[in-house]
Amino acid sequence: MKQLAFLFVLALLIALVGGCTAADNGKPITTRSTGTTTTAKEDNPALWSPVYVDVDCEVYTVTDAAIVFIDGKHYNSGKTFSGFGHHKLKYTKYNNDYTRDLYFYRAGDVNGDQLVDAADVTALKTQLNGTPDALTTCAGDLNKDGKLDSTDLSLLTQATSLKSGLLLLSPVDGVPVMKPSAAVAEVVKDYTPASTTSMLIKDGTQMFHRAPLALTWASGEAVDTYTVTLSLKEDLSDPLVYTSDRTGLVVYNLIPDTAYYWQVAAGDVKSAVGRFVTADTVRTLTIDGVDNARDVGGYAVGDNRIRYGMVYRTASLDGITAAGQREMINVLKVRTDLDLRSPGEGTASDGNGSPIGSDVQYINCDAPYYYGVAHGLAASEYMDALRAEIRTFVEPSNFPIVVHCSVGRDRTGTLMMLILGLCGVSETDVYLDYELSVLSEIGGKNASVPSLRSNLTRTIQYVKEFAPDGDFQAACEAYLLSLGITADEITAIKENMIEK
Repeated sequence: MKQLAFLFVLALLIALVGGCTAADNGKPITTRSTGTTTTAKEDNPALWSPVYVDVDCEVYTVTDAAIVFIDGKHYNSGKTFSGFGHHKLKYTKYNNDYTRDLYFYRAGDVNGDQLVDAADVTALKTQLNGTPDALTTCAGDLNKDGKLDSTDLSLLTQATSLKSGLLLLSPVDGVPVMKPSAAVAEVVKDYTPASTTSMLIKDGTQMFHRAPLALTWASGEAVDTYTVTLSLKEDLSDPLVYTSDRTGLVVYNLIPDTAYYWQVAAGDVKSAVGRFVTADTVRTLTIDGVDNARDVGGYAVGDNRIRYGMVYRTASLDGITAAGQREMINVLKVRTDLDLRSPGEGTASDGNGSPIGSDVQYINCDAPYYYGVAHGLAASEYMDALRAEIRTFVEPSNFPIVVHCSVGRDRTGTLMMLILGLCGVSETDVYLDYELSVLSEIGGKNASVPSLRSNLTRTIQYVKEFAPDGDFQAACEAYLLSLGITADEITAIKENMIEK
């Protein structure tokens, strides 16, 4: 979906989009040109409230959650809409018909006239002394911290007066961004291995994704392309680099509980360096065409933790899109695709390598899962495959690794139990990592949490038999040694996985 650059000129915060027309009181902010659309789909049936859409960022916000877009297209495509103003979304769920109100706005357009100018500054001053409605709050909340205040008024005043240069608007430092979905937050809070039963949604409703991050800025001049630099370091070294043809950019999948620095450039003109901090939560991932995706990093190991950005677990990669491939390669930096499916299952070992791309190493192992079943951890015919799986984590050059099966729950969950347990992650966190799958669309469909939990419990109990005192970490190590994994290989796995 092609969009033209946004413009701040003559005391205006303006977006120029194909099909715009002239206006006497300033440059217009118009709808997208004929034929372009924004896609929407209800993702969380517990939330029936109106949806407010910032067209510069294409993020649908529903209370504290978000329905996400990738390259202008909704993740799990549904109805399509275009233009500003009020739309009705009609859809069916659970055999019931629903209508959802959608309100399309642009940040700064407080009075709703599709212009951002001095009149909006006046309108915002009035609103700060009153009780603004939700749409006005969204439009006036330039720094996207969830409230209207004097900071928004200052930013709007600066933006509408900007004649040159670049002004960063959001996010604001000090307000954690990229928060978890309401469902993930509820499960993670005070988690015990019995707490997810009430969260079961058997129709495969998506409750998994973190809110994406909307980066926004103002520009004093017309620019075709902005370059956005994002880094973990204040000097902006080792950055992620994005381009945008508008004064907004939506970013996914950043590391939780981490400070980031960012800057926008238009040719030789650069903004100040901004800073923000991501929320402390599970790093669930949004990858177009891939479900049940998350980073296994962040779990405590004594005073240390599992490294982020080393191992990702997902469902099948067979449906990954070009946007998903870019996210895997450019942002997540995946080097190895460890496919745990049987040859011939989907695209497993079809001769085409990894669906992510030809530069990604592809390893296929017909993996065992659980204990007490024909294809379980005690089945001798699967032991060569299991050894190969485990040894993938020995060589540092294999990382980052994406591990997946079909659903990303059973075979993947069994392998992650062994790897995380080996590293010293608690049994409780191993259960949490496993059970988070039921909050994804594919992992929760027709699933029974008690049944799934019993599978993992039975498997952990089997592994514990390999340690006399029943210590989980010692048991995982003893079990792997019994397979022929060496002590040096075990040490290497821990060194690769644990951040110290």
